[in-house]
Amino acid sequence: MAARATGSRRGLGLRGGVTLGLMLAVLAAWVILNRGAEGQGAEVPPTASAAVPAPAASILDQIPARAFAVATVDVAALRATSLGQQLLGRGREVAGLGEIASICGADPMDDVEALAVAVPQGAELGFGIFATGRITVERLLGCAEKIVREKGGDPVRRQEGGFTVLADAGAALSSAEFAARDGGPFVLGEPAYVALGIALHAGRGESARRAPEHASLRMALGRGVAEATVVLDAEQRRMLASELEAQGMADSPFVAVRGGGLSLGLDRDLRLHAVLRCDDAQAAVAVAKVVDLAREDEAKAVTALVSGLDLVMKRLVVRPDGDLVHLEVAMPLDDALALAQRLMALRRLAQMPPPATSAQPSVSPSSQPSASAEPP
Repeated sequence: MAARATGSRRGLGLRGGVTLGLMLAVLAAWVILNRGAEGQGAEVPPTASAAVPAPAASILDQIPARAFAVATVDVAALRATSLGQQLLGRGREVAGLGEIASICGADPMDDVEALAVAVPQGAELGFGIFATGRITVERLLGCAEKIVREKGGDPVRRQEGGFTVLADAGAALSSAEFAARDGGPFVLGEPAYVALGIALHAGRGESARRAPEHASLRMALGRGVAEATVVLDAEQRRMLASELEAQGMADSPFVAVRGGGLSLGLDRDLRLHAVLRCDDAQAAVAVAKVVDLAREDEAKAVTALVSGLDLVMKRLVVRPDGDLVHLEVAMPLDDALALAQRLMALRRLAQMPPPATSAQPSVSPSSQPSASAEPP
């Protein structure tokens, strides 16, 4: 990234903004796809002292407004797919401790029905993880306490706004808190962001569901089991323009990009739908042309030809529509899994160290060619 873009964590250029959005989508999917098998262990009922409220209409209702990036995973819909049933059968592990189900008797993430990762706009609040579902405090925070203790921490609880909040008192810096209530939601993030989530549940503040920029991008994407949207503010757009100028691309049409999104559909086919929002229709046409040229070049790359990614690039449809640029591709699920395996194998091959060079035999002075000899 250009030097002038490094002064701010939020000063993301086009690649940074889009990449972060995709990374958030992958992070949310990773949390789900590595969780424990559904139904392990005995079910722990909600505590009798707490009423379990009706589930929220949308996970977006739990996320505070002014979000830079929002990624969501419909866990219930993912469980209903054949691929989801295969992937959700693996135990979710904590590094160095083993499977959560073994530590806690059951994996409380089995109760999650929707999950989201959000990065707030402007304020330096890191990111937050939000979830809804059949959540119980003792099942969730009890397990979290065991893991914190196993890691050498000192878990402490407090009550705040109808939530039970868990923090590590032994941490040098209180960088994360875990808040939950019976019936959901739960929130994991930096203390200031967790406080915003608790306040939102109490009716104070606006939710990300009401944010028009994110809502319009999600409408353009259509429904998927996983969705991610990114909206650039004025500062980020200035940094984008500065980065493009520093790279000698001041006239790039990408300077007109205001945000984007990605949706993953999953049934018998794997469907990816991405959108880029531009300032106007003319800018969208220009961006679409550049993206389409990049698609053609990528289809000719050696890695693409070897792995079969070139066929995906040829299937990828790039089309402008008003101020939006749509990128859509679909392929049979089995083909997508085979392609992913080939790409991972190629990546592992590329990361392998080069073979050791055998030592050259030493040459004695007597065997050196004379000055008059023919050069080799």
